[in-house]
Amino acid sequence: MRMQSLNNINILVVEDDEITRAALKLGLKRSCNVYHEASNGLEGLEKFKKYKIDIIITDIHMPGLNGLDMIDEIKKLKPTQNFIVMTSYDTDENFFRSIKQGATQFIRKPISIEDVQNAIFIVLSKIGDKTIRLSENISVNLDRENIFVDDRQVFLTNLENKLLWLFCYNIDRVVTYEMIEEYAYSSSEVRKSSIHTAILRLKKHLDGINIENISGKGYSLRSYE
Repeated sequence: MRMQSLNNINILVVEDDEITRAALKLGLKRSCNVYHEASNGLEGLEKFKKYKIDIIITDIHMPGLNGLDMIDEIKKLKPTQNFIVMTSYDTDENFFRSIKQGATQFIRKPISIEDVQNAIFIVLSKIGDKTIRLSENISVNLDRENIFVDDRQVFLTNLENKLLWLFCYNIDRVVTYEMIEEYAYSSSEVRKSSIHTAILRLKKHLDGINIENISGKGYSLRSYE
């Protein structure tokens, strides 16, 4: 019965060990809404930017970009992202760093699927139904990533969706041009005029939201008071 609570959850597993990755896939995939996996931190970061991910389960020690550095990069884009960190050998320094960086749960290897499932349920119990208002008639559900205009759910283009949620993750903070390129344009270099045009289209589709241009830096979505 508890596993049914995962039906609407999108999970990303980042693990370089094939056996562990296969075990997690076998134990979790059929219960999740969407299941993604990556074999290292760089691949995990790219999948985070491409897909909507509710919970990231990651190893620490991986070649290339390790788990903690991947968490750093993701938190720059989405400070509220949920993580479960697992590792076979570790130090107190890595343990406390992972907690400080946003790991909701910490699992030591060898893992059992039951331990992972319990960690997921603990994370889910802390995920609320946070809604913020962007204008008098526009609101968003941050946890489910739903957009409402006059209490009616609306949908955007893929680019507009990426831009909006990047702004919502960082509401009232500056979203730099570099952050926009990395998250919304898959790290491709984009002319500032093209970004400006995309934001104008977003503002047209969600008439009333307040996105300010911060000269020379980027943009900021202002909360509605």
